[in-house]
Amino acid sequence: GASSNITVTHNIATFANNYGIQAEASSAVLIGSNVASDNLASGIALTAGSTGCTIQDNESFRNLTPDQSNGIYCFAAPGNLIQRNRVHDNAYNGVMIANEAGNVRAGNNVMRQNRVWNNAHQGFEDLYSTGNAHVGDVSFGNAWNGFAIEGSATGTTLYNCVAVDNGQVPG
Repeated sequence: GASSNITVTHNIATFANNYGIQAEASSAVLIGSNVASDNLASGIALTAGSTGCTIQDNESFRNLTPDQSNGIYCFAAPGNLIQRNRVHDNAYNGVMIANEAGNVRAGNNVMRQNRVWNNAHQGFEDLYSTGNAHVGDVSFGNAWNGFAIEGSATGTTLYNCVAVDNGQVPG
């Protein structure tokens, strides 16, 4: 539930029946230098208005549920920093910033110097969220797009990002 000024570092979250690590309706939470893998939902999640949080230097991989499990997931969570994470081999996206259509509370997040690869859908997906910034992110070898900015995700910017060898789904 709602928490603030919490630090979650140097942990291993694996085989959870839901998110590996989640901050819900929280502020100023640091989630850093953790490993989240093989969880039923996303590896690391900020949800329900979590803001002012930092997700950095984590590795999130092999999170399991198709069409649901992202390496890092921000739903209805504005104004957060996601940096220097390694996100790979997830059943859906590497990093997903999302909200329901018409609700833009997931905006104004900064993604910086993340590496995402070999995810079953997009590398990065910004969906129904406005004003996000990607700076120096790298996306390669994902099944669909390297970067998917969609569903009225206006004001999203990409600076010095790299997307290579994405969308190479065997036919």
